[in-house]
Amino acid sequence: MKTRAAIIILFLGAVIMLVSAIIFQPSKDITVGPHDGTMKRTGNYYIEMKNGYSGFYAFLFDKKIKPVYNKEIACRVKFEFWDETSLNIQLKPYGTDGFSTESPAPEFYSCKIYFNVSGKQVAAEFENESLLAEKNE
Repeated sequence: MKTRAAIIILFLGAVIMLVSAIIFQPSKDITVGPHDGTMKRTGNYYIEMKNGYSGFYAFLFDKKIKPVYNKEIACRVKFEFWDETSLNIQLKPYGTDGFSTESPAPEFYSCKIYFNVSGKQVAAEFENESLLAEKNE
């Protein structure tokens, strides 16, 4: 009888641990966006950042990941560098739903993208994953 009770207690403990691991699993803040960039959630919005040789791009999406069109929206980015300096750049509209720079972004450590949407500021911070990968090699 004691063996049976011990087996039941161990089984219930294992089930509780498994369920709690699933329920309390940390949510991943970073996903791949529709433009193959890094996407982060911020409040009721998602911001996608794409950094490459052809330029630096930022996109804003609503909570259903539908594009927020760039008409009457302003976007700027603050680049942070390893030497603790920073650079602010106003991004220009790109297509109907994005913003970009005319040239590739400098080799930044991290950046914070700010959107001004109807007087509200929406922002998210991103690390330069390509630069971090080069440093770790």
